[in-house]
Amino acid sequence: MNCGETGHSLRQLTLALGSVARTTPTQSSTGSVNCRTSATKMSNGCASNLKASEFPFCKDFVKRLPIMTYIRFLWFLMRHKWFVFVAGRKLNVPIGQLFAHDLNKLSPSFITVYAKHCEFKRLNKNGSDRSDEWHDAVQRHQNSSPHHHQYWKRKDIPDCYLREMAADLMGASRNYIGHWPKDFKHWNWWRKYGDTMKISKEDHNKLFAYILNIMYSK
Repeated sequence: MNCGETGHSLRQLTLALGSVARTTPTQSSTGSVNCRTSATKMSNGCASNLKASEFPFCKDFVKRLPIMTYIRFLWFLMRHKWFVFVAGRKLNVPIGQLFAHDLNKLSPSFITVYAKHCEFKRLNKNGSDRSDEWHDAVQRHQNSSPHHHQYWKRKDIPDCYLREMAADLMGASRNYIGHWPKDFKHWNWWRKYGDTMKISKEDHNKLFAYILNIMYSK
């Protein structure tokens, strides 16, 4: 599946443009991490509780690219979220957590860059987007999203986010290559990056087991 494939509901995409949710872990009074999600509504295109400097496209981000470029990206993102939901429910990831998955990509600080990248991949299926803005957007997304290991900076990852991480890896592969990975041997992404994640051996083993669970569950 690539970004150019359509067949979506415009109503769903319009609703998606009007909201953004950020998934963040919160700490209890004891210092432990709770897996809870908080939604942030947008007002006039900007998230009210974040610094304006984090949203350089607040006023005119929709005007920067043709509207169909945004629609194709949104359809691609909705498909990804659906596949992550399917995989995540096999691991009993909370529905609210799965709903909030990757919704920060709809914020003005991300959406234009991600839409441009999606269009680039549609027109250059085997090309590699090496632009600085894409590299920066990916890093910012990973560093602000608990389902990415970069967020935790080598700390122990709470189990609910390890499960979401497994669902994300499987869902992304389903969206990009058009089918669910059936084993690790023929899964190109895992062969290339599986051992490069900066997480503890215990967390890596758990992640491996969760992915196996998704692969072989019916």
